[in-house]
Amino acid sequence: MTFEPSFGPSVNPDAPPRRVAVIGAGVAGLAAARILRDHGAHVAVFEKSRGLGGRLATRRPFGRDDPFGLDHGAPFAEPSARYPETAKTLTALEAEAAAAAAEGGAMSASSVVHPLAARAPALRVSFETEIASIAVGAEDYLLRDLGGAAHGPFHAVIAAAPAPQTRALLGDLCPEAETEARYHAVAAVLAAFDPAPEGAAQEARIDAPTPPLTGVWRMGAKPGRRLGASAAGAREGWVGHAAPDWSAAHLQTDKDAIAEALWPALAESARLDPAARPAYLAGHRWRYGVVAEAVGRAYWLGAPHTPAAGLGCCGDWRLGPKAGDALASGEALGRALAARLATLTLG
Repeated sequence: MTFEPSFGPSVNPDAPPRRVAVIGAGVAGLAAARILRDHGAHVAVFEKSRGLGGRLATRRPFGRDDPFGLDHGAPFAEPSARYPETAKTLTALEAEAAAAAAEGGAMSASSVVHPLAARAPALRVSFETEIASIAVGAEDYLLRDLGGAAHGPFHAVIAAAPAPQTRALLGDLCPEAETEARYHAVAAVLAAFDPAPEGAAQEARIDAPTPPLTGVWRMGAKPGRRLGASAAGAREGWVGHAAPDWSAAHLQTDKDAIAEALWPALAESARLDPAARPAYLAGHRWRYGVVAEAVGRAYWLGAPHTPAAGLGCCGDWRLGPKAGDALASGEALGRALAARLATLTLG
């Protein structure tokens, strides 16, 4: 088909043909974006938060440029049980991230996705930009963010956000899009010490943590981690995740109150003195923390020769809760959309 802009001049009039927008800079979105970029598309990624990774998230309690981090989302980038080939890709990404950390960077859960965005030519990512709507033109799409700014037009748009957010973006445009998935909420407590306390648990994952926590991880024991140093000594940190029922009951609870409520359980789990306050203590709420029931199909892409032909969605909620599921979903959609875009005749 012939591309005729329906929304006026492009934000970037010199951009190459086959312009694609990806909403979400987690594993799935970046995997899809990387494949499309490798096929010659000009890809713009929009991320509502301040960094890459989605639920492979890392908090920098001592400053964004400090190497010490607390992985408060998914603790590890695990391969998919359904798509075991993702293990090889994730291992390669972790090796690239570790090499970058060895040169002065910082290794964290979110580091695993950085190579997807940074490989030359690097992807263009707009951070702290939440897309609120997608408008369909004659043969293109225009995005608007929460501030009302327009982005585009694009030949295609990928939604790589959690299922409810994807449904909000695509629902009226693509009522047939498969966006039903079920999640468990996750409430997290984050604690950092400077210097590291003596006598604490040394293992990377604590067995049988104190309820309501179901998972507790020590940051310094994770593979490839380089602890931040201070004048007082090496820093250390722990992250705990609460059970789904406790987390769901506290979705509206203030984050500081979550931290205070979960700190005693974290301290007991990690053999910490509950009276010795951490240098940093915080709570976090993941409304869409872990995929409990996935769609079961790798991606959705609109039917050819329809207004939705350039719209698609991907994410861990398509296949399962692990990073490998998100990777497999994003790569599958990236390949399918690249093949479709290759058939376009652009004017």
